[in-house]
Amino acid sequence: MERDQIVAELGEFRDWLEAEHVRTQESRIPKILSIVRGPMEAADPQDFVRKLSLDDKRKLAACFFDAFLFSMIYRQMCRLPSNRLPRAPLREAIKGPLDPADEVVGEESVNARNHMYELELASRFMAAGHQIVAFDDVVVEIQGVKISVQCKRLGNLRNFACSFTQAVNQIRKRIPDAAQYGVVAICLDKVIEASSLIYFPESPEALTATTRGLLSPHHRRLEDCLQDTRDTCVLGGMLDLKCFGIVPRNSQPMLSRQSACARRDPRCPESELFRIMIEE
Repeated sequence: MERDQIVAELGEFRDWLEAEHVRTQESRIPKILSIVRGPMEAADPQDFVRKLSLDDKRKLAACFFDAFLFSMIYRQMCRLPSNRLPRAPLREAIKGPLDPADEVVGEESVNARNHMYELELASRFMAAGHQIVAFDDVVVEIQGVKISVQCKRLGNLRNFACSFTQAVNQIRKRIPDAAQYGVVAICLDKVIEASSLIYFPESPEALTATTRGLLSPHHRRLEDCLQDTRDTCVLGGMLDLKCFGIVPRNSQPMLSRQSACARRDPRCPESELFRIMIEE
């Protein structure tokens, strides 16, 4: 994404929300716009960031994360007819504290980015050409089969197995009325604190390698949880991690997203639906 594009698209997202009667004045969007403009308008973004306090760097990283994700969500949601827009999740997603570190587990402060993760996944499936049946507790349709995607945004790695089990129980409750199968999606952005860091990689490929390196040690946790799951309705699980960076040579901001996936039983025919869901 070009330097001026990130600010422009976030402004378009704000204006579009207002046009759709989703008020943004009390949301975190105005603050995000104000904060990300600083390094993007600076002659040397790397030097600008280096001079910030630790707290300001954390906030800046969080704002860039949100700006990129809101832009991605906007590009997909604006294609929907007005009567199909998930207004309630959108209203919730733009609330919450500016810094994820200020969230308190078990309180309302975590709700905004939880909704944001659901909208992020729904947007990714939409971009791949899949139909979203429901946005609040995401249900995606693959080849005529409805799949419930239970999203968990971890705040602590000790809760990994517990959160996975909770997601499986939620999938079980949705079958067969809302969906035929389910997938567990776990976001590690907060637990690894990637959303609090700004990288200055030599190239986009270097940032991708960094993201993969941070994600890969946790793949085994996912596989172990799937092995312990006996529910045939669960097709698989996926881990998500994102890292933000600014490439110094051209001051290009970029967000690297990597996923690690595991299928519960690759031999069963239904498992092919999960492959299509995550690969296309």
